[in-house]
Amino acid sequence: MNIRLQISILLIGFILLTSILKMVQKTKLDLKYSILWIVSSVMFIIIAAFPVIPHWVADLIGIIEPANAVFLVLILFELGINLNLTITISKQTNKVKNMAQYIALMENQNREKS
Repeated sequence: MNIRLQISILLIGFILLTSILKMVQKTKLDLKYSILWIVSSVMFIIIAAFPVIPHWVADLIGIIEPANAVFLVLILFELGINLNLTITISKQTNKVKNMAQYIALMENQNREKS
């Protein structure tokens, strides 16, 4: 793996990790949602610190260039994060819909009593 790519990935990992930890500290990001992002940034750092890992992954899945294996693994991980967040959004949407229906029923009952 190219040294420039290693340095870039390492910097991105540290910047991402620092940003996430600051957001958690300032309560801009909930801890349960930040865990996947923390794991992602640590993966960036580990991949950059140990260049043998991308070579091993590239050989394992039959990719010639280790840099492409790095991007594939990171893209797949980010897709997993997006899927997780989409599931969370869907659950929250259902909860909001149920609450709105409940409030509408309660308001209707109050009108009927009046």
